[in-house]
Amino acid sequence: MSFSLNIHSVVFTPPNGMPKQVGFLWAPNWTIVFMALLPTYFAVLINLLKSWKEEWRPNLSKLIDPKSRSPSWAGRVAMASYAYWAVFGVTVAIASGFNWAETHLIPLLTGKAGNWAVDWGRIAIFRPDLISVPSAVVFSGFVFLLNAFGSYLFFTGLIVLYSVTDDFVDFVRRLGRSVTVEQRGFVERVGRSIMVGVFRCTSLGLVITILMKLQASFLLSESVDIVGWMAVDGLNAFRSDRIQFDKYGLGQSAPGHYYSFFCLIIIVTVFIVCAARIRAVLAHVGSLHRDAASRIPWLVMNGVMVLLTTTYILVGVVPGFTILLIVSFVVAAYFTIRPASGRQKSSTKREYDASV
Repeated sequence: MSFSLNIHSVVFTPPNGMPKQVGFLWAPNWTIVFMALLPTYFAVLINLLKSWKEEWRPNLSKLIDPKSRSPSWAGRVAMASYAYWAVFGVTVAIASGFNWAETHLIPLLTGKAGNWAVDWGRIAIFRPDLISVPSAVVFSGFVFLLNAFGSYLFFTGLIVLYSVTDDFVDFVRRLGRSVTVEQRGFVERVGRSIMVGVFRCTSLGLVITILMKLQASFLLSESVDIVGWMAVDGLNAFRSDRIQFDKYGLGQSAPGHYYSFFCLIIIVTVFIVCAARIRAVLAHVGSLHRDAASRIPWLVMNGVMVLLTTTYILVGVVPGFTILLIVSFVVAAYFTIRPASGRQKSSTKREYDASV
């Protein structure tokens, strides 16, 4: 659609500023996020949920007293129905619907961009020869509709992560310290697998928030395109006489700053809560740490989360943040892939076979 409307690549020159690339395909928060990061997030989440429902949960159920009743997975999901509806209302009605009306629909209908930075959605106000206002309204509406349901599924995934963690903690507490050494090893491996899934999903979520703030910060900069902006910013870290772009922002606002910060708080909170509960319940049952496969790399996971959070805070704030961004992305990608391997699932299955 952006190609057909000719707004996939647009260099806009404001009346009192430098030219700026505001094309839709130049915005990483719309392209990289929806084409690569969100599908990866959903793939990791679905794999974790499938393993929990079809393998780990049934096997843990066999280890506890049959007389001890525990809610089914369907019942646990039903108990969280209010949370799902709350997320639906916030993401669809407020974060996307209200955001679209405030930042795109009203400016397009009134012909006044206001304090919002010009992007692909508001370019029709200044370049009606490029795209008409009705076309811009329809296109931006479709984009924010995509964002609404993408955001809903993303935050629903965070609820699923917490539900899986809560279910696991409930099972382990029922087991207590009466489990055998083999059963304890199986519990540890399941806990490790769940924590790795939580880490993977939340680290991908933080990368998404960083790209959202990156695009918002670029729109408030004086650079022509986001690639050149990051290149100059990276060079500034090694120069005593900075080239340009010492200040970010021209008295304008970008909605990506506010929405990304909200996402950051939720993602970090889910990671901290899930990690604390899994760590506490494993300590309660008695951790063995017999081999590397059963250990949870807490230091690595916490370090990556701190690094990504720090990167988010510094994006667009201090010159040279691009170097930290590249380093954090490489580190996050490496450790997101590394904690779990093909041996993990098979070793978990072998551990359960030994325990029963």
